Amino acid sequence: MPSEIYWFLFIVFASWIFYSLLFFTFFWYEAVNEGYWEEIGKKYSVNLKLFSLVSILKSIYCLMRVWLYWPIRYFHNYWKLPDSSPTHVPVVFVHGYLHNRSAWVKYFRWLRREGYSHLLAIDLRGKFNSIETYARQLSREIEELTRNCGAEKVDIVAHSMGGLVSRYYIQKLGGDKKVRKLVTLGTPHNGTKVAVFVVGKARKEMLPKSGFFKEIEIKDARSMGNSRLIVMYSDSDFMIIPTYLARVEVEGVENTNVGLTSHIGFIYNRTVFEKVLSALSSS
Repeated sequence: MPSEIYWFLFIVFASWIFYSLLFFTFFWYEAVNEGYWEEIGKKYSVNLKLFSLVSILKSIYCLMRVWLYWPIRYFHNYWKLPDSSPTHVPVVFVHGYLHNRSAWVKYFRWLRREGYSHLLAIDLRGKFNSIETYARQLSREIEELTRNCGAEKVDIVAHSMGGLVSRYYIQKLGGDKKVRKLVTLGTPHNGTKVAVFVVGKARKEMLPKSGFFKEIEIKDARSMGNSRLIVMYSDSDFMIIPTYLARVEVEGVENTNVGLTSHIGFIYNRTVFEKVLSALSSS
């Protein structure tokens, strides 16, 4: 194997380690200062030193999976919609910042085994656009999907920033008329301090207390119109700091704690998927 390839692999692996250590450090610092670091140990009966090591290793492993699954984005047959009528409410998947539809490889496989036929994973075009721009793209994709398959409503499963894109569509662009349920996975519903590392127009929008969050504030269940919001969050999500910013503490919004799942782990974890499936299939 040429030395250039060895160097490339070394740089990639080193980047995964650096990324995981950096954001775990921010998570740890915030948890200690906010007083919930020790609570994690008590709540889950874990040794915090071991938890730290395992969390970093899980983060590195999930980053490896992101890279491995990335090429599947271009396997168009994998994502192709059938010509038949939907067997369930169609499900639209919205990925997070800097990702693409390959984020949903596992969910597609698992949902198809459950009999779901109409699954649409969109690619948010333009890596550094505003959340509103992405939401308008989502609107067009859902309009086309419902028109082509004859469905009145869809469900949305969204990861990370994708949840904010979906909320903007529902709350500001009339999407509540098209969306039955929105299930968010590790979405910074109230912002995140690590947004300072975001490049592009979404950076300001995802900072806590930004004007964007005032614009889409959820005051009560009516803020989502005809759509139901189901929030899934983790106590060890390095990308939402502090972690409680992932919750929407409003009557009528269901918040589900998925334990010690990492931020990227939401899209690969079978246990999380089971909770998503339950949310989609419940009345």
